[in-house]
Amino acid sequence: MELDFKALQPAEYLATFLVSPNPLLLFSVGSFVQEHGLRPDGRKADEARPVTVNTGSVSTADGSALVRMGGTLVTCGVKAELSNPPVESGDCGYLVCNVDLPPLCSPRVTPGPPTPRGQSLSQHLQDTLISCRCVDVKDLIVGQDNLCWVLYLDVVCLCDNGNVRDAVFFAATAALRNTSLPTVDVSSGSPEVSYQQRHPLSLPHLPLAISYSLFESHILLDPFHEEEELSSGHVSVVVLSHLKMGQPDCKLIGGLTKSGPPSLPSQKLIELVHRAQKRARLLADLLLTASGDKKT
Repeated sequence: MELDFKALQPAEYLATFLVSPNPLLLFSVGSFVQEHGLRPDGRKADEARPVTVNTGSVSTADGSALVRMGGTLVTCGVKAELSNPPVESGDCGYLVCNVDLPPLCSPRVTPGPPTPRGQSLSQHLQDTLISCRCVDVKDLIVGQDNLCWVLYLDVVCLCDNGNVRDAVFFAATAALRNTSLPTVDVSSGSPEVSYQQRHPLSLPHLPLAISYSLFESHILLDPFHEEEELSSGHVSVVVLSHLKMGQPDCKLIGGLTKSGPPSLPSQKLIELVHRAQKRARLLADLLLTASGDKKT
């Protein structure tokens, strides 16, 4: 009965969990009873799924990370190659982001060319990294001005169970923080690359995306895929974290995007930003712990 209700009336099924009846009452859905205000997976509206991150998991990459957010699994690898600086601006390197959502990640993705969603995520990630100077492309210059590094970020979603954007940003951030570049000696006239001697990539800011879905009058943090599909609007906040006295500081905002109805008053958006900053602090702490840089 419960599964039939979910399959035939998915929006009503989700709304049943989120309605606010008399707080003294409980309501049943199928064979079990839920307290009002809980989502189908048992979380509150402002509660996120468990997150794990492993860095350095791909030995053939210059930096890598594997991130799991609930049932969503994303991996990112960073590969660095030497090239000539761009003609129009010879004092910087390149950053190329590609987000792949292959058919294996979800039955909703069909084989064929790159999906518009993947292309949109690629552009959003690259624009954020460059415009917010999370990666300073001028630091990618090697020697004077005749060589530069090109950083290729390949992000692959292995399992899409919702909120891929946050997982993509977290995996890319973790992989970049794990990236080390080989030492290049150009004193002899031709570049000599030492892959044994490396230096870490400079990251002034760590971009962390925090997303919400707008379902009827409810704002759901870290939505899973069914909540995303049933929601009419979405909000994503990019928080820029940086280390301050060994601890993450998450006061800077790198961007805010909203799609679809309903419209939200400015006070509600400010509230979402403040909640995103608290969530970003937890993610930054997790990243520092995973990389062994957490200071107590």
